[in-house]
Amino acid sequence: MRISRIFFEHELSNQLIITDSERINYMRNALRLKEESQCILFNGKGSENLYIISQVDKKNLALQKIDELVITDSFKLKIKLYPSLIKNKSMDWLIQKATEVGVYQIQPLITEYSKSNSEAKKYSSDKLLHWEKIIISACEQSGRHYIPKIFPPIHAKEININNGLFLDVYAENHLDSAEIQNDEILNLIIGPEGGFSKDESELFKNLGLKSYHLSLPILRSETAAVVASSLLLTRKQ
Repeated sequence: MRISRIFFEHELSNQLIITDSERINYMRNALRLKEESQCILFNGKGSENLYIISQVDKKNLALQKIDELVITDSFKLKIKLYPSLIKNKSMDWLIQKATEVGVYQIQPLITEYSKSNSEAKKYSSDKLLHWEKIIISACEQSGRHYIPKIFPPIHAKEININNGLFLDVYAENHLDSAEIQNDEILNLIIGPEGGFSKDESELFKNLGLKSYHLSLPILRSETAAVVASSLLLTRKQ
């Protein structure tokens, strides 16, 4: 039987007592954990331990560490993904799947063809918390040890980087041909379904970013983000 993995943001000591009612309810009722049940707790910073529940009721849940698990970073390449803002459900899916395939950080972008400047105000701290919960859930499910950082949306013109690449259906070269180095942060910019404007493409090129395509068929923005990230992370380095 699969052992549940649970994100726990605090120090993973030998003995833990959880008093947060929402978390206790989740562990008892959603995960069906009880006394003598085993579970894995990870803190999103590289620590992960196997625990057994020694006591549980509505107000307290006590755990005893059984073993400290050895973890390794799966990917030498770290991708900072810049996805253009798209419809809410599609954006949620993009963030979930990008986390599952292994992106390092996510920086949502406001582009000319995705969201107008006035709509950027709708992306409040509540939206950011919503995205963070999606990321944590994806890490619990996929076995990731580190929690990717997600940042508040910025406008494309605010990008200030000097390395990386962006997808463009009219680019000459396929993404497979991109030259990348291990142990670096690779900035990967994904446009909306309408693509980037001429000004945005020129901006990226002036920053020194290279353009690549994924070949036909033309993918939805959220699909392109996940496919491109997965292709770069899993190809032989």
